[in-house]
Amino acid sequence: MTNCVATFKSINDKSFNYPPNRYKAILSLFKHADHIKTNLTSTRRTLINMIKSFQTLTTTVTSLISTTNTQSNNLRMSDYNKIIQLWFKAYLRVKDAFVFTESGECRHKKDKENASSKLNHYKSNLTRCGMQGDGYTKYWKGSHYSGYGWDEYYGSVVGLRSRLSHFMGSENRVEKVMSRSDFNAMMDLHEVEYKESGDRMKWIVERFKRDVEDGFGMEDGKRVGRVWIKEEDKQESMVVEVNNSVKGYMKLSLQRLGSNYKLPENEGVMGNGEDEDWDKKWVMEDWGDKVCRKKGKRVIEDDDDDDDDERSSSESVFDNDNVRQVSGTNSVPNDSIAKVTFVKERKDATTECRIDVIKASVGLG
Repeated sequence: MTNCVATFKSINDKSFNYPPNRYKAILSLFKHADHIKTNLTSTRRTLINMIKSFQTLTTTVTSLISTTNTQSNNLRMSDYNKIIQLWFKAYLRVKDAFVFTESGECRHKKDKENASSKLNHYKSNLTRCGMQGDGYTKYWKGSHYSGYGWDEYYGSVVGLRSRLSHFMGSENRVEKVMSRSDFNAMMDLHEVEYKESGDRMKWIVERFKRDVEDGFGMEDGKRVGRVWIKEEDKQESMVVEVNNSVKGYMKLSLQRLGSNYKLPENEGVMGNGEDEDWDKKWVMEDWGDKVCRKKGKRVIEDDDDDDDDERSSSESVFDNDNVRQVSGTNSVPNDSIAKVTFVKERKDATTECRIDVIKASVGLG
């Protein structure tokens, strides 16, 4: 494998012959290109591993929800609530990982610290791009970028490719170096695998919706459960509605609160990279667990509006997770904020959250 720096030096000595100052500037840019090649490759592989694990998580969750699973018969509506929350939060992390891989945008504290660290010698130029022709729309809206996303090289105006073309005098000279090194081959592979990952992610989400709806079963020839997912970036939301004559009614609405959604402070979106054990990561911290156990993590507000069948609704905001939940309920037990989520619970059940049951059922307890 030949890196960009070595290839440029070889070609320059034979045909380019740039003056010292320009040579130094160009050499610095090719060092950044090698940095992109190494780190973007690792990021893509991490993304692929993450998606494989997310698919496994999705299969486990939908299997657990399925009415044909004997374990699901022991679960309460509140347990279904926690399972679905866990899946949604994992889903948001994968979505952010796609963004991180494509543009390098850092949405979480650890990634922002890494991007701005003095140890990062190849800082991003995307934040310097400024406004588009309309005068108010930014090319890149994030405050921090990794410096090795796909857009770091191909981005217009300040992308590495554009700057190399400027300093070298022509795009053909840039391509001559990139094609003789393995950079172009790596980026071609990246483009293919990134698209395949995106297609796989879409399939997983569609499969989740279908399997959850199928999993809750049928009554009187109609589906017991329905699932809606909105996938627009930073506005992702999910609604799961279940009306089961045995276990009761639940309407769970989860919504991402834009940029306020954050991972734990010591967590970058890609975790420990290619070495991360995602199967454990999804529940290890655990985001849902914190919401369940600790009072004060939810803020309950009564809603005076009634829906069509005279059920009232409550709204709870997860301050720690920055995910909004809206759940149907007959009453709000104000003495214990951690006990709200559903209605028509079976008489022999209580409304307390049981994350331990969920973890044990998923095989991660």
